[in-house]
Amino acid sequence: MKILIIEDDPIAIKIAELIIKRVMLDGVATKIAHTGETALDLCKDSTFDLILVDIGLPDIDGFKVASEIRSFCHHKLTPIYALSAHVRYPDSNDADFVSATTGFITKPLSYEKFQGIISQISSSTIA
Repeated sequence: MKILIIEDDPIAIKIAELIIKRVMLDGVATKIAHTGETALDLCKDSTFDLILVDIGLPDIDGFKVASEIRSFCHHKLTPIYALSAHVRYPDSNDADFVSATTGFITKPLSYEKFQGIISQISSSTIA
């Protein structure tokens, strides 16, 4: 499984990597993008099985990044989960949120939250 983590906070990156390794054990490769622009460049030429994107990136809003990633034909069905330290769930009327993301996770990412993402992905691939 290839996972892209789009995050500018080094502590949040380290936590995400540790949790992913704990849940996935073997067979996972993570790629890190510290900015939205870097993420878009990576997604143009690469495919990922899962993308985690911080909505508060320094250069481009995370929902805009997710929306751009969705525009690449090879990422139309890729699960993209938005991450935010803000407790407020995004407005479901927000077109970028609704069209671009699979779900929303409040930081910090935890073992249980990531396990839930993997369960959702597994059940949607089976169904």
